[in-house]
Amino acid sequence: ASHPPGSDAVEVAIIVVHGANRVEEGYFREMVRIVDEHKSSEHTLVVAPAWGEKPCSAADWSGGTSNQVRGDAQAPMWALVDRPFAASEARSWTLGGGSVQGAHSFEVLDSVVEWVEANYPRLQRIVVTGFSAGGQYADRWAALSPEGANGVTRSRGLPLRIIVGSPSTLVYLSEERPDPACVPDSDQGRHWSCSNFSVPSSGQDCDAGWDKYIIGLDGLHDNASSEGHLRHDINQYLQKS
Repeated sequence: ASHPPGSDAVEVAIIVVHGANRVEEGYFREMVRIVDEHKSSEHTLVVAPAWGEKPCSAADWSGGTSNQVRGDAQAPMWALVDRPFAASEARSWTLGGGSVQGAHSFEVLDSVVEWVEANYPRLQRIVVTGFSAGGQYADRWAALSPEGANGVTRSRGLPLRIIVGSPSTLVYLSEERPDPACVPDSDQGRHWSCSNFSVPSSGQDCDAGWDKYIIGLDGLHDNASSEGHLRHDINQYLQKS
């Protein structure tokens, strides 16, 4: 964090989600630089959480010994493991998947929002943003997390803004999809728009799978264990939230 916990100078918090390469330090430094350029660093907190791919304890992170940290807490890890589909599971953090330890990736950001609210007493608003894989994460977190309902946080009711940058995929909130005319083969310019949506017809519906999570919301239900590991993980998160 760019300000120590307890600082009463902080009025705005920016939580930035890293991309697929998990270089949270780079995202943190770049966001701090941008805030400095706008002469807003005195009152703006920057936080860049990490969805790790290797073991990391609280003592490792702080550079101390396990005796200095109660329980020597272990950070959640999304990494290659010896089981089927391991490669996809290593990236499942972007979609809300469970960690090796069992924590769900959306719980991480929920916890960061709660931590920021609890530790900065004069905080007035929060911004969550992600780019690329981080944009995919932020988009799906925005759709599924209880944080941000009616535009505010759960704990203190602070305004919460979510900014999604360059995600390669998005989650749709209904069965409707853009009509073929909305996906032209050539660039229509930055002011072009299309508002024609409909439910895909037979032959255009990806074998009836067009609305399955991660693109839609189908498959997120009480018996989601039959829908695969990821949808089962998401359903567990929704039940806990």
